[in-house]
Parts: sequence; C-alpha cells; structure tokens
Amino acid sequence: MSIKGIIKGTVFAYLITFAVIVILSVISYFCKVDNKIITVGVYSGVVFGVFLGAFAVSKHCEKSVLLHAMLVSIIYIFILAAISMLINHTLYFNKHFLTMVCGILSAGFLGAVIGK
Repeated sequence: MSIKGIIKGTVFAYLITFAVIVILSVISYFCKVDNKIITVGVYSGVVFGVFLGAFAVSKHCEKSVLLHAMLVSIIYIFILAAISMLINHTLYFNKHFLTMVCGILSAGFLGAVIGK
C-alpha cells in the first residue's frame, strides 16, 4: 500500500475542489447566480476533485487499485467532517451530508474503475 500516493491523491482532490469553489465564488460575486446553482456547482466540484484524485492514485498504483482509490475518498470524507466540526462545532447528519458522502464514495469508485 502506498500511503504517500494516497495522501498525494487526497491533496490533489482538495486542490481541485478548492479551485472549483474559488471559480464559483468569483462567478457568484460578479454575476447574479441562484443559490441552487452554486450548491450543485459545489457538489460537482467535490465529486470532480475526488474523481481526479482517485483516478491519479489508480494510475500510479500497481495493485489494490480499488482500495487505494477508496482510501482517498474516505480520508477526504474524514477531513471534510473535521473541517465541518471545526466551523459548526457539530456534524449535521442530514440529506446534504448523505449526498456528499455518497457522491464522494461513488467518485472514488468511478476513479478507480476508469483509472485501471
């Protein structure tokens, strides 16, 4: 198992997500955009970032491709939950949380499948 590769994939996923969110915030600042569109954009950015992170890990991994990609997804979820707990002082288990977790896990799985 390549811990270094998994960490690189997770960092890459967060960088892609950060870039998408910055682009969305700039668009939101200069244009009048509905909140639903921004929400869908954030979800899409997270899924796209995790997909690319899992894809990158699976490309460089010799074996246990699915395990590596899913570890990227799980670490992403844990860091996202930790950030949410730091900001909100609690973790809300609602449909948005479930949607985010399902999207992240699905993106990790898809990244592993397409990567190999």
